[in-house]
Amino acid sequence: MCRPWTSSAPARSSSWQTPHAAARFLDGPTTDSEPDPQPEPEASPPKWRRKRAEIVVHIAAEVLAGQCDGVARVEGIGPLLLEQVTDLLRGREVTVQPVIDLNVGRAVNGYEHPTTVKKRTELRTTRDVFPHSTRQGGLSRLDHDHPVPYVPPDEGGPPGQTGDHNDAPVGRTDHRAKTHLGYQVKQLGLGAYRWETPHGLARIVTGQGTRRIQLLKTTDGTTIGELYDTPYNLQIDFN
Repeated sequence: MCRPWTSSAPARSSSWQTPHAAARFLDGPTTDSEPDPQPEPEASPPKWRRKRAEIVVHIAAEVLAGQCDGVARVEGIGPLLLEQVTDLLRGREVTVQPVIDLNVGRAVNGYEHPTTVKKRTELRTTRDVFPHSTRQGGLSRLDHDHPVPYVPPDEGGPPGQTGDHNDAPVGRTDHRAKTHLGYQVKQLGLGAYRWETPHGLARIVTGQGTRRIQLLKTTDGTTIGELYDTPYNLQIDFN
């Protein structure tokens, strides 16, 4: 008669009667203890990002060089003291851009006006240069058209056609009027434009706004100049 097998091992608590406990018992003792579970790191609060602000300050070159005292003008606001500018920028992300000298121009050989050229032109004009337009400037809101049509280099076009000297920022509707309705524009200088409608009306547009003019033309219709309205009723006698 077989006697039932009994173990001399001490009795274990009921917590060892699970399959996992049995597996550990059969595997034998181990020197590697399981690491205590680590708590998950708390999510760090999102970093507060400062809002960006852009201000354009106009200042004379002599003042910037320290040759004389002067007042800086903030675009869209007017003259401001340094303390007032500091208050405007408090709590903002500030990026200092290089000084842009608007007395000189820049030109490239490609068709597209680069951002540097667009920025310079819009700082001079401040708005759409179509006559009497009140549309404000902006690199993404205006088309930058060539008053003198661009000619590809492989078709005989000269280098440096695209630049401050050949850049007219206009709205999309105004751009179409120039292209399809017979409006003509001539850039007279950096930031100055002379427009002529199909009916012979003419306007000068600068950063100060639109001014009515009368065109001086030769017998064959070539424009050779313009007459400006004056508040003094001047009469010129050529005899």
